[in-house]
Amino acid sequence: MNPFRAMVPVDIDGARVVLRYDWEAIAQVQTELGDEFDLQQLQTLERFAELGFARLNPEITGEYLRNISPPVLPLLKACQEAYSLAYFGSTGPPAEEAEPSKKKLRQVYERLCSWAAGRVSPYGT
Repeated sequence: MNPFRAMVPVDIDGARVVLRYDWEAIAQVQTELGDEFDLQQLQTLERFAELGFARLNPEITGEYLRNISPPVLPLLKACQEAYSLAYFGSTGPPAEEAEPSKKKLRQVYERLCSWAAGRVSPYGT
C-alpha cells in the first residue's frame, strides 16, 4: 500500500491487484455516481470499483467483477480506503465524518444478510 499515491491492494480472483482513485477517477465518480452514492447497491459498487481499477488494472472491469463475484466486504473496504486516501490524504477524514463509514458497513452487512436470506435483490431492484 502506498498512502501517498492512494494505492490500496486487494485480492481479486487469487491475484493481488491495486485500487487507485486519482483525480480523473474521482471526477468520474462524482460525474457518474454523484456526491452521495450508495455502495450497498452492487451495481454502484461494481462501477465504483471499476473506476478505481481503471488506471493500474484496466482489465478488471465491472463485467469481470460481476462474472467472478469476489467477496463483497473486502472489495468494499479496499475501495473505501483507496477513495478516502485519494480524497483526504493519509490523515483520513475529519473525526465527525469517520463515523458514517462504520454505519455504512453495517448497512451493507445487513443488506447482504437480507439478500442471502432471499428477502431482497443484491442489485436493489
